[in-house]
Amino acid sequence: MRCWDPLANNFLVNSSSVAEGENGDDENGDDAGDKLAELYEQLHILGSDAAEAQASKILAGLGFTKDMQGRPTQSFSGGWRMRISLARALFVQPTLLLLDKPANHLDLRAVLWLEEYLCWWKKTLVVVSHDRDFLNTVCTEIIHLHDFKLHFYRGNFDDFESGYEQRRKEKNKKFETYKKQIKAAKRSGSRAQQEKVKDRAKFNAAKEASKSKAKGKVDEDEPLPEAPKKWRDYSVEFHFPEPTELTPPLLQLIEVSFSYPNRADFRLSNVDVGIDMGTRVAIVGSNGAGKSTLLNLLAGDLVPTEGEVRRSQKLRIGRYSQHFVDLLTMDETPVQYLLRLHPDQEGLSKQEAVRAKLGKFGLC
Repeated sequence: MRCWDPLANNFLVNSSSVAEGENGDDENGDDAGDKLAELYEQLHILGSDAAEAQASKILAGLGFTKDMQGRPTQSFSGGWRMRISLARALFVQPTLLLLDKPANHLDLRAVLWLEEYLCWWKKTLVVVSHDRDFLNTVCTEIIHLHDFKLHFYRGNFDDFESGYEQRRKEKNKKFETYKKQIKAAKRSGSRAQQEKVKDRAKFNAAKEASKSKAKGKVDEDEPLPEAPKKWRDYSVEFHFPEPTELTPPLLQLIEVSFSYPNRADFRLSNVDVGIDMGTRVAIVGSNGAGKSTLLNLLAGDLVPTEGEVRRSQKLRIGRYSQHFVDLLTMDETPVQYLLRLHPDQEGLSKQEAVRAKLGKFGLC
C-alpha cells in the first residue's frame, strides 16, 4: 500500500506526454518544455524526495502500524480502506481539501490526530460532519443547508447553534406577528385589509433580502420573498420497544481466553464479564486491542479458545458492526435481507411489517 504511487504515476504519464510534445515543432516544443518544467516544480513542491516518509507519517496518524503499511490495500476491510482514501487526500497537499464525514471510520486517537492536522492546515477546507466536537475544533465557518437554502454563520459549531437559535426565534416571532395581523384582518371581514397585511409582509421580506443582497449574502437567482412562515426544524423520532424483563445474568464470560490461529501477536486472556438488565457499557481501547473481538465473543460470532460463555435462553441480541457493510449482499433489497435473516421473528413475518420497520429509518 503506497498512497504516493498514484501521484508518481500521474507525473510519469504527464511528463512522458510533455516529452513527446518537445519532439514536435519549435513552438510546441517551447510550450512542452514550459509544462515539463512546471511538472517538475510541482513535484518538488510536494516533496517527492520525502514522499514515502510523509505518507508513512500520515498513515501512522490514522492508525496504520508499520506492518499494516506494507500490506496490499485489498487485504483491508471497508473501514480501513476509507482511512487509506483519507490518507491519500491529505498526502497530495491540495489547495482545496474536501472531506465527507472523515471521522466516521476513525477511532478516538485517529480523530484527535486528524483534528490537530487540520488545525495546522492553512489552505481551504470544506468538511461535512455530524461530530460536533470535531466541528468545534476544526471549523471557523459553518454553512447550514436548511429549507433548501444555504445559510452562513461565522465561528465553530457552538457559535452556529447560538446564531441558529437566535435566527429561529426571530423568524418565529415575525411569523406570530404576521399570523395575528392576518387573524385581525379576517375578523374585520375586509379582503382588502387581508391583502394589505400580506403585501406589507412581502415588502418587509423584500427589504430585508435587499439588505442581505447588498452584503453579498443572497444569490442573484434567489426566489422572490414570501410572507413569513413558521420555522421548521428537521427531526427524527426513535421508538424502542420495551424488552421482556429477564432474570440475571443475561450474559457472562467466565475466564474466557481467545486467540486467532494466524495471529501470534494477539490474545485475550482470563476475561470475566457480566451483563444484566439495564447495564450500559462502553468498551474503549487503542486500535487493535481487541474491542471488536470481545463484542464478537459476547454476540457468539466467535468461540472462546478457553473458558465458558453463558447466555439467557430468552436473550435476543441486536447488533450494529463497524464493518457491517462488508457483510451485506448487494443483490438483495433491504426487505429481502431482513426476511432472510429473521424468517420466524415475531412481527417480521410479512413484507408489510418489514417495510413499516424500514420506513422508520427513511427507507420506503
